[in-house]
Amino acid sequence: MTEKQIQKFPDNQKVGGLIARDTTAWKEELIEELEDGYKYAIIWWHRKPNKNWETIPQLENLIKTQGYFYFYYVERNQATYRAKIIDLVLAEHYENKMPVWKEKDPVWFNENSNEYKTEKIRAAILF
Repeated sequence: MTEKQIQKFPDNQKVGGLIARDTTAWKEELIEELEDGYKYAIIWWHRKPNKNWETIPQLENLIKTQGYFYFYYVERNQATYRAKIIDLVLAEHYENKMPVWKEKDPVWFNENSNEYKTEKIRAAILF
């Protein structure tokens, strides 16, 4: 059942957030860090959104108009976590955002976008 909660996106806004499949355990660790007093965190994803030349401006518009968008993490076809995203940047432009983000003292902050990586993947977009 829905109560007036289904809406058509305006023609110029086809994106309402992001969804990614992720079964790794980092999210619980981040929750613990945020519960220890941090207000902000840097998270990243190794893929740019589909049609990123269209999607990223729409996500930026959501941040501008409503202050955030949600990034949903899916495991076994079920959304299990969501992150409230208040800013984003492509990895190749991280140096432009880094000084502003550094002032907020976020958990998991690095000064260089190349440091956001695992053994197999590296950040393509940061939040």
